[in-house]
Amino acid sequence: RAPTPQNPDMEIAFLARVEKAESRHLVGRQGLVMQGQMPKLTKQVAAAPYTVLCGFDHIFKDFSSWIKQETGLVYFDHLFSGLHNKYRQTAQRLMGNLGGSLKMRIRNPEGFLLNFVWNYRDDDPLFALDPGKNRKLARFIARDPKARVFFIRSIWLLELFSKNQRNVSVLQARIDRMARREAVQLAALLGGKAKVRVISLDEILSQPGAVLEDLIFELRPSLAHKRRDLPDMFPREPLEEYIEFLKDAGLNWNTEIDSSLNGVGKTYE
Repeated sequence: RAPTPQNPDMEIAFLARVEKAESRHLVGRQGLVMQGQMPKLTKQVAAAPYTVLCGFDHIFKDFSSWIKQETGLVYFDHLFSGLHNKYRQTAQRLMGNLGGSLKMRIRNPEGFLLNFVWNYRDDDPLFALDPGKNRKLARFIARDPKARVFFIRSIWLLELFSKNQRNVSVLQARIDRMARREAVQLAALLGGKAKVRVISLDEILSQPGAVLEDLIFELRPSLAHKRRDLPDMFPREPLEEYIEFLKDAGLNWNTEIDSSLNGVGKTYE
């Protein structure tokens, strides 16, 4: 005959803990799964809300220091950089024993992202991403309802401007390619469950304070609507002159997706 437990409540508590341990082993937790399970990451979501910034470090100088000063958050600007030396600098600051191997991160960017968010789940994870160079990861982020994305459109114009490219035939081919690539990424982001804030290049250049205030309100509502110094920006006037040159040359980078992006600074959920 099985012994009768002296305290039935202890038996109930014990069985509950066993059930919880079995569930952790078989199912895992949201944003955390066992490697041995070989999970389908496309069905996973992160353990906590996180924020993705696309293009901010191209517009603002030393943006990581500014956001740290204003919010206390660590901004990882090279977390998904394709350059080994830049990623290594970032990897040295990562918590949770995340690896510094660029090959491993490239091979499994979704798993790396889930691990990163898990390790920083109590600190509002914040990092930069170039969707045009991380298409697979951008599609994964788009499906995650816990992702918040601030996307500056046409940021690739700064790359053309920095090279001062004036050959119209070369420019047309590059603009067509870059605009199409951006349209594909935006379509993926806007078609998912992530919260996406689309910002035009003109808006960020003409109203940087308003855009940054929206960002801070999203990250730290209690710190919003306070007087603050803005970070140094990319020089606006030379870029505007270059854009006028492109328009005068008949170069156009509008795409089909523009018809669904009416309104400046619109948020899509």
